[in-house]
Amino acid sequence: IFLVVWLAFFLLGLKGADYDMAVAWVTKPLNTLMLVFFIFTAFYHSTLGIQEVIEDYVHKRCVKKTLLHGTRLLAFFLGGAAIFSVLSLYVKGL
Repeated sequence: IFLVVWLAFFLLGLKGADYDMAVAWVTKPLNTLMLVFFIFTAFYHSTLGIQEVIEDYVHKRCVKKTLLHGTRLLAFFLGGAAIFSVLSLYVKGL
C-alpha cells in the first residue's frame, strides 16, 4: 500500500511534466529504488492473482501447469523489461 500511495503522490506531481522532467524524477536514486520495488511487487502480486484464477477454474492438470508456468515466465520477462528500463534511465541520467 505504501508504494502505491508513494507512486500516486509523485505521479500527480508530474502532471503536465515533459519527458525531461519525468526522466529527471526517475533518475533520483530514491525514486529509482522505489520504482523498482513497485514494479517487482506489482508483477509478483498480479502473478499470484492470476495463479489463483487458474488454480480455481482450470481443471486439466496439463493445461493448468502450462498456464501457471507461462504466467510466471511472462511476468518475469515483462517485469524484468520494466525494471531494466527504469535502471537504464537511471544510468543514462548519471
